[in-house]
Amino acid sequence: MCICHETRTVQKIQLLPMQMDYADITTKSIDEYVLWMQNRKKYNATSQKQRISSLSSFMKYASKREMGALSAYNVIAQTQTPKIPRADCTLHWKKSKFCFVCHSVQVNPVAGM
Repeated sequence: MCICHETRTVQKIQLLPMQMDYADITTKSIDEYVLWMQNRKKYNATSQKQRISSLSSFMKYASKREMGALSAYNVIAQTQTPKIPRADCTLHWKKSKFCFVCHSVQVNPVAGM
């Protein structure tokens, strides 16, 4: 979702943008964020993992520059995200031995695929 769309959503429900500090990122706040993604936004497991991963990457970057971000990075790195169900890979194989959908390696190539 682009920032401009997110801004329109925030203005629509009339919430003010909130400034957060690294100390605001706690296990409870991240758990609430994951629940919000699941229940309110109806994101699938892949989308939730992508958002947590991007937060983790940013906090890792920030923790190298500011010590205050290190505790936030540790909290996010320990966050449990939902498992992504593995699909039937025979539908995903093309000419390579790597499935780009579920990211697994093909052990026994299926003839004709």
